[in-house]
Amino acid sequence: MESKKILIATKTYPSISQKYQETVCTAGVLLSEDEKPLEWIRIYPIRFRQLDFDRRYPRWSIIRALIEKNDKDYRPESFRIDDSSIEVLRKIKTSNNWEERKKLLLPLQFKSIKEIKNQDKSLGIIKPKIIKKYFCQETERNWKPKQQAVLDQLDLFEATV
Repeated sequence: MESKKILIATKTYPSISQKYQETVCTAGVLLSEDEKPLEWIRIYPIRFRQLDFDRRYPRWSIIRALIEKNDKDYRPESFRIDDSSIEVLRKIKTSNNWEERKKLLLPLQFKSIKEIKNQDKSLGIIKPKIIKKYFCQETERNWKPKQQAVLDQLDLFEATV
């Protein structure tokens, strides 16, 4: 694993996994040491709610962490993370009309979804010409019984106090 800087752009709503319990997937931008944007990356799995409080990164923060390519995921942007190595370095503000955020994201902007696909990418940003429809679907605030059962299981190898 290598220590890298990452701009956190977004994270998914938590999902339940038999292997990892509750996880999130995070999309971000891999940065050079001097914080130039290099490429979009996906980090999975992250047991976000199980992280120490000081490792729970907010959106639009720059973190440093140990990451490696996820060889179990065919997508080129997919990485695994050592979540015990996460260090939140700083939060990117919205001042000056989001100037710093734009500086970190716009160099990685694609012209179209077709261009993203043609480059065999599964992550990217575009500026739509027009937004015709927007869909928003409310979700349940509580886990379904089957999902909650997974969360309620104790880890056999975790020490109890």
